[in-house]
Amino acid sequence: MLQGIRSLIVAVALILFGAVGAAAQNNPSVSLNSFLQYDTYPNGSIAIEPTDLAFAPAKLDARVVIRRAGGGKVAEHRFYEDYRMKAQVFGRMMPAQSPVEQLAPGDYVIEYYVGGKMVTAFAFSVERTSTSNDPFNPGSTYRFTGPWQQWAYLAPHSGSANAAASVYFWGGTSDVPPNSRERAFTAKAYRNGTLIAHSNPRTGNLGAKAMHRRNAFFQVPHAANKSHQARNVTLAELSKPGRYRIDIVLNDSGKVIRSYSYEAAGGKISPHPRSVIGYQPQADYVFPRAPDPRSSSYEWREVHWISG
Repeated sequence: MLQGIRSLIVAVALILFGAVGAAAQNNPSVSLNSFLQYDTYPNGSIAIEPTDLAFAPAKLDARVVIRRAGGGKVAEHRFYEDYRMKAQVFGRMMPAQSPVEQLAPGDYVIEYYVGGKMVTAFAFSVERTSTSNDPFNPGSTYRFTGPWQQWAYLAPHSGSANAAASVYFWGGTSDVPPNSRERAFTAKAYRNGTLIAHSNPRTGNLGAKAMHRRNAFFQVPHAANKSHQARNVTLAELSKPGRYRIDIVLNDSGKVIRSYSYEAAGGKISPHPRSVIGYQPQADYVFPRAPDPRSSSYEWREVHWISG
């Protein structure tokens, strides 16, 4: 009888330990995709916008703080106590005032707190890119740097079984000189140094915003006027064993504005170390999911984060 009680106690303890361990791993984490989607402006402003949270607690108590890299607080804003949307373990937090913060040149950290604990932080910088000498149009322009240039992700371009692989990255007018009209780009994929795929050179465009998400899907190498005949390259083909590099290249100048790398083994893309659940420090964890931009509802899908 006593032995049976001891066994029951041990079993309960193991269950509780496992539950505590899982909870410790699955702390709330703010989406890198959400932060990268915040609008930034040439006047040095950044907008705090709807922000997605993984492992979202039932009761929300969240705020965001922007600090100088040295620690001085620049701004603090709260999120509403109710989620705008929820799905599985995800929740979309809404800033209470939809604030826009204008930042001076320098290095910053944006910190997210849930339940009084910092759960995620991203470092970034604001750089002055130009100053006007025109007395009728004075002022300076600024550029945000950091995660926007560092991160991208790979995911299927559509929901079909043989969908082309797409690279999703962040770029815009801040990647070209002021008043430049250069916008067209091509994404190129290399395996072990050999070009194996690229996007349609005629469709990639940085757009009109200073920085926003762009994407391009891959096809086998082809002439610019033969894209309609070129075979799509799937994510499975970009998962064959090897070392990969993804470059984003401006068509006119040939300048490489982004370069990312990753490895694949056993038919799978090796996960980025920071995207492995349980990564420490917790504030640097980047979970491998993103809202599906093809969907009109709050649907999430697996993505493969890559960095440069």
